[in-house]
Amino acid sequence: MVGKRTYAVTIPIDEIRNLGWEKGDSLIVRRYRDQLIIEREPDS
Repeated sequence: MVGKRTYAVTIPIDEIRNLGWEKGDSLIVRRYRDQLIIEREPDS
């Protein structure tokens, strides 16, 4: 928990590298039914 009303999620660095994500990329978090989906913005 970060602060009083926010949660933080950590993702293993191997997964970040496999996805090709880099520091500074913009991410989109969206809810689909009972799941959260995290995607990199296409223009990142």
